Amino acid sequence: MLETFLTKFLAPILVSAVVTLIFNREAEGQRAKRDYQASQIDDIRSDVLTVALMAVDYHSCGQPNARTQHWAELAIREADLRASVAGLLNETATSVGKLGDVVNAAHIRFIDAVTGGSFGADAAERDDDQIRRIIGASTSLRRELRKLRIMRMDEARRFPWQWVATYLLLTIGLIIFALSFSA
Repeated sequence: MLETFLTKFLAPILVSAVVTLIFNREAEGQRAKRDYQASQIDDIRSDVLTVALMAVDYHSCGQPNARTQHWAELAIREADLRASVAGLLNETATSVGKLGDVVNAAHIRFIDAVTGGSFGADAAERDDDQIRRIIGASTSLRRELRKLRIMRMDEARRFPWQWVATYLLLTIGLIIFALSFSA
């Protein structure tokens, strides 16, 4: 009697539980990756705003000493931003498709706006055209990064792997359980 219980009841339930656990762990890994990328995008958007504000400050300052101090910090932050965006685009290359190209193009326009004009020159006047370019390019890049973040979140909502896998595996387990009684 106990042997019949173990083979007919417990074995299919254990198999279903183990397979469900494996699928749920995979789903959790995907969720963690998505959440990490969302937080990374938020950090980059914040960095873009910081670099844009620093660049506007740099291009609106006409004093050589102040420009030199702004230039050093701005150059470091701009290089860090380049690395962050490149890392993000490498991580998401397979899943974002053409949006990755759009984000990369917006990033290049932003870097050109930040480092263009009189960037690095000691004695330069306030450059209002350059300031407008920086503001426009930073807005565009932040918008494209937001689209990327929304797309990554929508991807996860579109097909809830965890629930589908759980449902299918429990259904298969119950079918096996029912068939074991008919044998």
